[in-house]
Formats: sequence, C-alpha cells, structure tokens
Amino acid sequence: IGCYSAGGSSAYGTQISGAASTNNSIIFSTMAGSGGGLLIDGAFTTSVRDRIQARLNEPGLMIENAAARNTVARSTITASSAGQWALHFSRASTNTVSDCYISGSTAAMVTGSTGTTIMTSALSSAWPGGVGLQMRGASRNLYLSSSTLGGGAAGEAVFLDAGNTGEL
Repeated sequence: IGCYSAGGSSAYGTQISGAASTNNSIIFSTMAGSGGGLLIDGAFTTSVRDRIQARLNEPGLMIENAAARNTVARSTITASSAGQWALHFSRASTNTVSDCYISGSTAAMVTGSTGTTIMTSALSSAWPGGVGLQMRGASRNLYLSSSTLGGGAAGEAVFLDAGNTGEL
C-alpha cells in the first residue's frame, strides 16, 4: 500500500507471476520500468486500485498467460513510447478494468483473450495513427460499457480485427 517501485533495464516496475500468485492487492502505488510498469503473468484475483501510474517505454500494464479474475480500478495507466500499448491483455480471461484513464500509442490492446470487461473508463491516444481500443487474435466476449474512446489523428477510436467478438 502506498509505494513506488521501479524496474531496471528492460524490467517491469512490479511483476506478479504464476498460478500460485493469488489474492494480491496493489493500492495507492506507482510502478515504472523501462520494460513496463506492471506485469500480471498467469496470476489470479489481483486487485490494483487507486492512483496507479504504470508507465514508461513498454506496456504500462500487461495482463497475460492465463491470468484471470484480476481487477484494475480508479487508476491511470500510460505508456510513453510510439508503438506501445498502455494496457495489454494477452491470452487472459475474465479481467475487469473500471474507472480508469488509459493512454498510449494504443490505449488498450486485447489479444487472444476471453471475457475482458472495460467500463466507465477513458481510453485515448494522442499519437498519429493511434488507437483507443484494439482487439485481435480471436478475442471473445469483450464487454465495453459507459467509456469514452479516442484515437490519434488518422487513427481509430476502436479497431476490431476479423474473428473477434464482444459487446460495445
């Protein structure tokens, strides 16, 4: 609760890994690293909330490799480099983001994931060609509700590749 973590060269500021990593809470904290802010890799039921600022060169927040039932609320998630996602779900299931501000070259990317929920959040990209929300890799059951999305100049607010499903 209430800490700052920073990773070194190519490291995440904070990393929670493995199916045995359950019921973690990160509250009132800032995470930054040259490899990304926070990585939730295969972990279950992690709660991240209240003024998280995960940022720098890589994804601000990466949720991947069967990570499930994780929640992110009332947080700021950013990525500062061109071509980087602020928030990336990759092969994850049943994860929820609510009441967040998310900004990056692509604000949020959903790849090969199931049951992703994004609600009451702002997803934006100020980058030329930037995307607010992108889905790819046969992602299923996205639920997007009561959110504001914006893309950069010549970009898109929402970009859905073929073969993805969900409710906007």
